[in-house]
Amino acid sequence: WATTAAVTGTYTIKVMPLVFSPAAGTYSQTQAVTLTSPTAGALIRYTTDGTTPSATVGIELANGGTIAVDRTMSVRAIAYKPGWAPTTAVSATYTMRAATPTLSPAPGTYTTAQTVAIGSASSGALIRYTTDGTMPSETAGTELANGGTIVVDASMTVKAIAYRPGWTNSVVVSGVYIYNPPLTGS
Repeated sequence: WATTAAVTGTYTIKVMPLVFSPAAGTYSQTQAVTLTSPTAGALIRYTTDGTTPSATVGIELANGGTIAVDRTMSVRAIAYKPGWAPTTAVSATYTMRAATPTLSPAPGTYTTAQTVAIGSASSGALIRYTTDGTMPSETAGTELANGGTIVVDASMTVKAIAYRPGWTNSVVVSGVYIYNPPLTGS
């Protein structure tokens, strides 16, 4: 029999895709984002400034390592292993939004003055509130520490917003307090 001509085949071994946990989304607390590739021995490089990571560009992270996401950001990452083809760069955008403040006690009708606590579940958030009907914002209204209190000793509408630098502001919460003290005899 005659022998065949030599045939060559090229096989590329590629690192398995990255998994972001938790997934991209909107959160009201700082997140510890874990980057993992199922490929044993893979390393990870990531960026948060919009540049594309490579085996030599970006911050190196061990497989299964975490990134503290404490502000709104886009994380771009690859997984690579010497001698293997790296993954394609993937992105995950994390939007940090301050949690809507709560008013405690709840709005309603009261016969005595109330000390109302205004707080957001987002740690590090600040509060701005108004009692004159205007909308609070990051720059409008009276600033209050998260969980701080105000005295409601007249009928009023309390509006509050939570904010934190680098985060999206919360939704404005609004509550009507009716102050109706008992009538005293004369």
